[in-house]
Amino acid sequence: MKILIFGTGTYYQRYKRWFEKTEVVGLLDNDSGKCGVIDGIQVMLPKDGINKTYDKIFILSAFWKEMKEQ
Repeated sequence: MKILIFGTGTYYQRYKRWFEKTEVVGLLDNDSGKCGVIDGIQVMLPKDGINKTYDKIFILSAFWKEMKEQ
């Protein structure tokens, strides 16, 4: 399964180990200053991430409601 992870902050740092055996095709973050690479995974804005091929998006943030709407 190919996934995108929305969020690169505290929740991501806490739970990223859950996804070690999953193909993470990208990390999404609304902060353009975080775009680049974290943990060997490309970080991109959500509008760019939706162009990737993926099966699911996991939201790792306390602001999950707002991010889900986005």
